[in-house]
Amino acid sequence: MKIFFINIFFILLFSLNIINVNALTLNEAIKNSLKYNHLLISKKHELKSSNYKLEAANSLKMPSFFLQSTYNQLNNIKAIEFATPFGNKAIRLSEKDYIELTTGIKLNLYTGGLISGNIKAATENINIKKEQVKETKLNIIYNTKIAYINILELYAVKKIAEKHVESLKKHKKDAENFYKEGIVPYIDVLQTDVKLKEALQNLNSINNSIKVAKTNLSLIMGKQVDFSYKVEKIDNIKIKSKINLQNLFNLAKKNRPVLKEIQYRIRQVDSFIETKKSELKPKIAIIGDYNYSDAIKDINQKGSFALQAKLSFNLNWTNAIHEIESLKETKFAIENRKKDILSNVLIGVKKAYEDYITAVSNLQVSKSAVKSAREYCRIINLKYKEGLADNTDVLDAEALKTNALMKEKTNYFNVLKKYFLIQRVTGSEVLDYE
Repeated sequence: MKIFFINIFFILLFSLNIINVNALTLNEAIKNSLKYNHLLISKKHELKSSNYKLEAANSLKMPSFFLQSTYNQLNNIKAIEFATPFGNKAIRLSEKDYIELTTGIKLNLYTGGLISGNIKAATENINIKKEQVKETKLNIIYNTKIAYINILELYAVKKIAEKHVESLKKHKKDAENFYKEGIVPYIDVLQTDVKLKEALQNLNSINNSIKVAKTNLSLIMGKQVDFSYKVEKIDNIKIKSKINLQNLFNLAKKNRPVLKEIQYRIRQVDSFIETKKSELKPKIAIIGDYNYSDAIKDINQKGSFALQAKLSFNLNWTNAIHEIESLKETKFAIENRKKDILSNVLIGVKKAYEDYITAVSNLQVSKSAVKSAREYCRIINLKYKEGLADNTDVLDAEALKTNALMKEKTNYFNVLKKYFLIQRVTGSEVLDYE
């Protein structure tokens, strides 16, 4: 029999370990989100698209191949007639139908900054897309953490709600026993039963909220709707009571992708200006081509090679000048937007900092309130058994203790949420997942 119980113990221990292994950790949730989140996948494909645009811009530095062929059919043969001592003669200038073909290679030697401007603009576009990916990562990491924390918070609240139900069941049994002994009226039993049913309804509501929270986390991770998985507790986060605000400002200025993105946008506009200015400059190219025509069938050499040095200049009135001025205004607008974005980032950091300090303070207050509520509930229960307190006092004390415990848990998880918010607004956490 002793060996049997030992075996049962090890089987249970093994089962618990399996459950632990299969439980989702916060780090795993974040990795899943960064791998499967649909919005992030979309942003990554935008980045790939910008890489192809850069390759396309670079290809303009290479020689271009051209081929052109035409088939001509005239209503009659073109010829020139002239008089000779032997009579009138005619020289054919073209046949009635003939083919012309031109093929060759063109190499741009000087484009006035058109090609280099396009390459710079495409390069800055890649930088912009990279920062957008990082900013999206920040949002996804933060949303994943909050979704994960919400599940843990609901489980913690559920545990308190279950204890509250057990306390009410115990008190109902005491009330029934006291009623049978004629110590308390039957209304005490009814009142306790109503409170018990309310507590059970609240417990059902919490269970439903857990399912919704798990579904939310599943969707953030890019998975199918699922609420059957378990989540691991978070024990490795140290709550700091003091954080240097200036250090947070410096982190945000250094790390926030949105600030880097706006700087790349300014540089991209400079590249667009360079490209537009090229329209005011001449273009130089070398062309090597082969021309073929059978318009005159009597000519043996129907094809010929040619090497050309081409100088071209096109000016579309004042279009380029106005476009340049428009881009300069765009640059000025972006520079001012950068100041506005920086202000919003710093305000966000300040608010996150103050919220965190407040959350830490509230947690300390709620811990003290829990001690008082537990002691108050203990005293009321003793008084009730001695006939010095009524049923309402007991129920109120139980509700007060439960609310205090729930408030403590809510404040604890709120501290974690505000800590994660600080990581979000400073852009520090994205460095861990690049």
